[in-house]
Amino acid sequence: MAAIRGVIRPAAAAVQRMPKRWGSAEPFEPAKAAPANIAKAREVLCAGGTWNGAGGAGPTWLKDGMGDQVVGGIGAACFIYGFTSFLSGLYKMSFGVGKLD
Repeated sequence: MAAIRGVIRPAAAAVQRMPKRWGSAEPFEPAKAAPANIAKAREVLCAGGTWNGAGGAGPTWLKDGMGDQVVGGIGAACFIYGFTSFLSGLYKMSFGVGKLD
């Protein structure tokens, strides 16, 4: 048994572990020594806030007033109609409703 341990332990120690993969959920930490132009741009990008348009009052496509809301409403109505039709079709195919004899 002791001879087996002498073989297994060095073999287990030789197995390499995978390096850590950086995910998007981890905070961004900029490099310490960066050129001046990159450091200046980084100050703006790392300051926080949102990319939600001027003042953060909403998405930029809603900045033009009522015309944008109409286009958004038409798009939402088309989506709702299409999705409802899709679900209706799934129901009819699943249960054999509405077949032409």
